[in-house]
Amino acid sequence: MNNFLANFELTHIDTDYKHEYTKQGQEGIKPLAHINQVLEKYGGSIIENGFFRIHTFGSSIFWLKEIVSFFKIETVTFIPFAYDFYGRQYASNVNDDTITMFDPSDGEKYFLDNMPISEFFNEFVVENREEPCGYSDFKSLSNLYGEILRSSDCLGFKKLLFLGGEDELENLEVQDMEMYWELNKQLKHQTDV
Repeated sequence: MNNFLANFELTHIDTDYKHEYTKQGQEGIKPLAHINQVLEKYGGSIIENGFFRIHTFGSSIFWLKEIVSFFKIETVTFIPFAYDFYGRQYASNVNDDTITMFDPSDGEKYFLDNMPISEFFNEFVVENREEPCGYSDFKSLSNLYGEILRSSDCLGFKKLLFLGGEDELENLEVQDMEMYWELNKQLKHQTDV
């Protein structure tokens, strides 16, 4: 992650977020070396005041359960390792190096590419800092979140996209990420019927 950290500042470490799930996370993730290494070394890292956050063992397991519930996934083959300021969760497949982005705002999952987690950070995020990562958008919205976007918060849509909200910066506000996911999940499940 050297190139990633040369381009983006590690501004804070929060190892307390979802701490109550740490033991369960450690037991489930330890055998998965490629994910375990990232979480063990960088877990809790907050990059650029909240632009990206790297999961702890506890938050990874917590968000795995949320993703499975939101997307109605029956067979779990991935582990979340990071999330961005929009609340989108990034996960690595346990059988190969496929990276998937789970987006609560539109209820879609996006297969980004087949790459190791280190390549995701060092190349994908660095080279795609604007699209799809939205670095300039995040920086321009600092008036919403102040000095740092907390580990439990995201910039979510005031009027949800499911309800005709616009995909515009003016439609974003700081929200509790769990509540934002829950509300979007309920709406997605209603529209899936």
